[in-house]
Amino acid sequence: MNIRKLKLIDYPVIDKCMQALHKLHVNGRPDLYAPLEHPYSEREFAEIICDKNRIAIGMTDEHDAVVGFCIATLRDKSGMVEGVKNIHINDLFVLEEYRGRGIAKQLFSELELWARAMGAARLELTVWEFNAPAANLYRSLGMTPQRHILEKML
Repeated sequence: MNIRKLKLIDYPVIDKCMQALHKLHVNGRPDLYAPLEHPYSEREFAEIICDKNRIAIGMTDEHDAVVGFCIATLRDKSGMVEGVKNIHINDLFVLEEYRGRGIAKQLFSELELWARAMGAARLELTVWEFNAPAANLYRSLGMTPQRHILEKML
């Protein structure tokens, strides 16, 4: 297994993964997430992998096929303190048949290296309350709660 930058040729598997990830969100919060056939279009994916302010890496198997990936965005401004860069993790996903092998942890570690090289002071992400397995993974990787967004349904 190897970690490398994502390529346009990876789009079909990334699309499949993003469909599964989006479906998880649709099932968890159907009041907020609408079903989508393609969460990222091929054009959007091409823009992501070419953007110098994005990190788009994948773990590949022995045939160079992506089995997990991470996409993150460099943010130069947090809205609170000028000049503090952070990396926002947009997507972190591992194909179900490859879970439990430490792939997400390896992708996260690689992301940390890229983030430091880009001058980021921190990693951030959003995890939904219904997604306890992901929240537990992120805590095991050293992430701690930064804030809580509360809601009251009317």
